[in-house]
Parts: sequence; structure tokens; C-alpha cells
Amino acid sequence: MKLIKWGFLVLLTMILISLYLNMGPGSPRNSANKFFTKIEEGHYEEAFDYVYFHDNAYDEDVTITYDEARENWVSRVEQLKAEGNFIKSYSGIEIRSNDGYPQGYVTLTVVENGKERIYEDVAISFVHNKSEDKWQVGNLQSFESNVGEQNAWEKAYRGYVGE
Repeated sequence: MKLIKWGFLVLLTMILISLYLNMGPGSPRNSANKFFTKIEEGHYEEAFDYVYFHDNAYDEDVTITYDEARENWVSRVEQLKAEGNFIKSYSGIEIRSNDGYPQGYVTLTVVENGKERIYEDVAISFVHNKSEDKWQVGNLQSFESNVGEQNAWEKAYRGYVGE
């Protein structure tokens, strides 16, 4: 009987974690879906609403305004697109718990130098924006990138705006 109670408790905990990660306006899944949808549509200023921006380490206070950060991020993404490098589409967002924190994975179709390439299982790092009580996209990382190096599109779409 004790084993059944523990099994039920574990199952209930897993269900609650799944609901937390996948439901609600501030959930990681919702933020990722809205972020990539706005990117697909070319609405970069709106996509920025789902980016956790920072100009130092991600856990340090930001020293620039929201408007400055948005302008830096949007101009970087627009310049990259003008050069023929951009995220064209996405599919298959998965959100998992990694030590209690959400970790996302997505398949992206990226145009690089005018040619389409599919990246599977691109990792989405999320950061919880405490002031707005929502999860936001902090970084994208392709498993095909070399350690310590990022593709131009990975650098452009990340939340770091201190450049």
C-alpha cells in the first residue's frame, strides 16, 4: 500500500511539472511558440517581448533600457536577415524539466547565405523574468555548433544585447 501511495505521489508530481512547463501565458512552451511565430512572421519587435535580454551576465542587473535593448536586438536580427541569414520556420517544440528548470528543443529551418538548412533539436534556454513572472527565451544552441562557437543566427537571436 505504501508503494502505491509513493507511486501516485510521483505521478502527480510529474503531471504538475508538465502542466507548469506547458500551460499558461508565462509558460516556457507559450513563450517559445510566440517567439518563433513572431520570428517567422518577421515581427521582430514583437518577438523581442519573449526574449530575456541582458547586457552583462544573465543574472546581473541590466544597465540599458528596454527600448535600447529592443533596438539593439531588432537591428541585429534585421541586419542578419538582410545578409541572407535568418530563421525561416520552426516545428516540434518540446519542453522538458532539467533539474527543475525548463529546457526546450525545437527543429528550425534556417536560411544561411541564401540556402535553407534544417537544424534538429536546437536547445532553447529559458530564464525566468521575475518582474513579469514569465519564462523567456535566453539562448538558442544547435548541437551542430562547435563548443564555444555559435552560428551567426544563434548569436543574433540570443538575449545578450551588450554588443
